Amino acid sequence: MSSIRLHGKSFNSKVKVSMSAAIKRSQRKRIKGASTKGGAFTKEIIQEMAKNNERPIIFALSNPTKNSECTAEQAFKLTNGKVLFASGSPFENVEINGKIYKPGQGNNAYIFPGISLGCVLFKAKHIPDKLFLLAARRVAASVSEKSLYKYCRLYPRLKNIREISVQIAMEVGNYLYHHNLATLHPEPDDMVRFLSLSVYPNVEVYMCAVRMCVSVADAEKKFSHKELPEYSLLTSRISCFNSNPKLQEMYIRMNVYSTDYTDVINKPYEWPPQDSKQGFPVPLLERMSMEDE
Repeated sequence: MSSIRLHGKSFNSKVKVSMSAAIKRSQRKRIKGASTKGGAFTKEIIQEMAKNNERPIIFALSNPTKNSECTAEQAFKLTNGKVLFASGSPFENVEINGKIYKPGQGNNAYIFPGISLGCVLFKAKHIPDKLFLLAARRVAASVSEKSLYKYCRLYPRLKNIREISVQIAMEVGNYLYHHNLATLHPEPDDMVRFLSLSVYPNVEVYMCAVRMCVSVADAEKKFSHKELPEYSLLTSRISCFNSNPKLQEMYIRMNVYSTDYTDVINKPYEWPPQDSKQGFPVPLLERMSMEDE
């Protein structure tokens, strides 16, 4: 009984140990911050990590930027570029002795869209933890050797997130069917094509199509179809709305998925019959996004 009391006393000590002292004593190889306490990874802590490790791993994952445990510049410069760094907030590139370092952003946006897409399309019975591991491996595999070794970027570029999401969804589908967790039958023969046809077109492409059609409608007031042969189909369809800009834009948005525009968008889209009876639903977009270049 006395030994238990003695054992408990050591854990009831009021002695406070600083984080830098704990890292120095334990010689940690990696630290991860999710404290939302800005500047928690001090200069001493970062330098101690570099002293103990050839390639220290520092993840400052708190959001927003002001709450990040350290900045990318601090992490790279205080370790002389040795650090493997990722952050929850976006940071600018860092230059050290003429070399550019591009910090990766550890964001759950890489994971959840692909998992959700796969589970919804293949009608998963439930979502096992294994799917998140598969998604993480797919994200890691999406980092190119150039990004990893030249720029020390640990995460793929966010501009590639649509393609990564489709790849994750494909991993999800294969796992669900292999473990009898999918309820969509029969299993698609071409998984990539099935997934590609099940996502909305790229928003940038969609907005480009809308802007082009609006411009064509405006140009049609001044020029004849012969002077704009490549847009004759578009102008003939929307010329009747020139007098009302709101109707013009609404018509364009309703028809942007039409098969007549297969060269403009990713794919044609067919509205479900039950929606067709009630009219085509119009995507809700902020007006400022239409004018924002």
